[in-house]
Amino acid sequence: MSRKKRILIVEDEAQVLFVASEGLKKLGAGYEILTATHGLEALAIIRQSPVDLLITDLMMPGMDGVTLTEVVKMTDPGTRVIWITALDQREADAQRLSVYRYLIKPLDVIEIRNAAKEILSKDG
Repeated sequence: MSRKKRILIVEDEAQVLFVASEGLKKLGAGYEILTATHGLEALAIIRQSPVDLLITDLMMPGMDGVTLTEVVKMTDPGTRVIWITALDQREADAQRLSVYRYLIKPLDVIEIRNAAKEILSKDG
């Protein structure tokens, strides 16, 4: 029996976090959906047990999504990442940090679910 794929969503807006996590729960029993409302909380979760996919908002108080991605990639370069953004276009940062995709708010639940399924179905 293979282990569940762990997906961590980091988002400071409660409604967006709820919609994204509920949408990803529809991926099924093979996925564990974790949530955090800021970068330091996310790092604490990741330190307990690495995640297969990090989905993070870019604009958050304290540690932004770019910094969070940099820290995560330093400790586990293989972590796959999707960014969520309202308007911030960070193409150069996304390429530098091997971000799989970034999604524009308002989030489309089907789009985030399909992106997560696609990236986690790839090996390595």
